[in-house]
Amino acid sequence: MKTILLITALVMISVCLYSSIDVRELFLEYYSEQNMENFIRAYHYLTIAAEMDTTVSSDMMYFYLMHIHQMEKNRHLEYLINNINSYNAGMKFQLANMLLDSGQFERSISIYEEINIETPEWSCPFRHKGEAHLRMKDYAKAETALKMAVKTRETHYDAYLMLAEVYYLQKKYKDALTTIEKGFEINGADEEDEEEVYSLAQVKFLYLDILKANKNKKATQLENELKERYPDDKYWKK
Repeated sequence: MKTILLITALVMISVCLYSSIDVRELFLEYYSEQNMENFIRAYHYLTIAAEMDTTVSSDMMYFYLMHIHQMEKNRHLEYLINNINSYNAGMKFQLANMLLDSGQFERSISIYEEINIETPEWSCPFRHKGEAHLRMKDYAKAETALKMAVKTRETHYDAYLMLAEVYYLQKKYKDALTTIEKGFEINGADEEDEEEVYSLAQVKFLYLDILKANKNKKATQLENELKERYPDDKYWKK
């Protein structure tokens, strides 16, 4: 009972404080001076506003919230980048992955390359660097990085799939087929934890494209199976 009363009191205090604050001014205050204190204050009242303000749409409040979240994320990211020389290879790898996920491919590649020099036997930074080059459509460099990924870890399943895709995009169809089937052979043998890059459907459709490009007889059977399993997939519309 005491807990319920305390929560109710805190909510009422927040409501009273909110009613005397222009939340749009809070957004502009954070925008002009980005720091943790202003972020927490703006986040707190914007969250209340999204639920309670009747003068401005809740969608606008959520827009403000999303915007300050993104700015705060970027602020922290820049801080981490500026202090990168004090991090070990694992922390650098996580930072590079954040940059990769946010579409900052060139910056992520420069960090992956540092890790490649520091820990040349670690496969994952090569695979992720290959992904960054792939997303930049620099297929030659992607191929080089992904070859290193499978060289340093012969059971690196995702690296085989991505390398097969890179070969396919370069019209190296025989290499693509050999590589993806090699990946199928070692699938499940990789003891290291690895984030799945491709869904099962994506793997199947990639394999179908590669089989078709090689005029392989297995393409017809696989295509029929996929039409039955994924009849509404966007693949059939291309």
